[in-house]
Amino acid sequence: MVQLQTSDGEQATWTLRWQRLTGWTSTRADRAERSYLAFLRLAVLACASLALVGAALLLSWGAIKQLGSSSVDPARVTVTPDDIAPPKEDGAAPKVQAANGPLAIDKEVRARTLDVYRKAFKPYERSGKSASDDDVIAAVWTQERLQAFVDLPDPLLTDGLDKTIADSREHGMQALYMAEKAVETETFKHSLTAYRDAKEVRVCSDQYKTRSRSVSSWDPYSMSGPGWYNAPYGCPSTRTVQEPYVEKACQMRLPENLDTPVQAMSGAIARYAEIATSKAAQSRLAAERNSNQIVARKLSGRDDMRTALLLFVGFMGIMLLYLLIAIERHHRLIRKLVPGEVNEKT
Repeated sequence: MVQLQTSDGEQATWTLRWQRLTGWTSTRADRAERSYLAFLRLAVLACASLALVGAALLLSWGAIKQLGSSSVDPARVTVTPDDIAPPKEDGAAPKVQAANGPLAIDKEVRARTLDVYRKAFKPYERSGKSASDDDVIAAVWTQERLQAFVDLPDPLLTDGLDKTIADSREHGMQALYMAEKAVETETFKHSLTAYRDAKEVRVCSDQYKTRSRSVSSWDPYSMSGPGWYNAPYGCPSTRTVQEPYVEKACQMRLPENLDTPVQAMSGAIARYAEIATSKAAQSRLAAERNSNQIVARKLSGRDDMRTALLLFVGFMGIMLLYLLIAIERHHRLIRKLVPGEVNEKT
């Protein structure tokens, strides 16, 4: 009987120890679970907040990128006096194919050309080398240049006052106006003054020529002389040969790369047509480039908005997971607080 009581006491002791161990383990597990779930809630809330904020920012940025029109009109351009001033390095001007029939210069353009030359360019002529009116017109308004001005009108080209230049006559008047103003630039003044004040220098060069000269010879086939039938057969004769020689030629010349006033005015008018065409083409290219950039920006904005939608879907998924965890935790706490009612119902 004593042994039975001793056995029951040991069993009770082990049972009590087991219950304590189980209670301690359960308490530790509950604390670990609470800590883990608290950390998980914070992590889920942080991720959800980041996803929501990122979605809002990307959505806003993508919407901002959609603002504005994708079509960009080319800017209107104007040729300035600095554009038609002589460049630092001379370049070959492109040739323009002339029309089938000869082109005639407008009377107003002709009169204006001579007026501009007399006022702006004639003062830079050298003594004794004055150009006539016909020389000026022939040099400035060649058939190729007249054809270039016929092909020049463009809706993008303006006169500096935002007024479109309508036809070749207006372009001619505008080119002459710009040429008159260009003479006032330092580059043009330096070029014309260098020609006017240049000193002629004596330049000599060797010229290779030929001259005729008669030389004595023996013609074995000639029968015009006496004794032609005796050896040696034939008669003496003369023949003409071309003899090369070198002759030194000297003349007074101006330094190279100096344009006369007529050439300078002609070059300015030519540059006007070239630069006007170039500026209009550059304006169209710039407009096309800007339009492409806007289209690319809008496509990028749509990608941002698509990414924002995916982030929002991720945010909703995270919040659903958080809600399931919270419901499960809440249900477990209720079961612990009211175990009797739960057991009776179950």
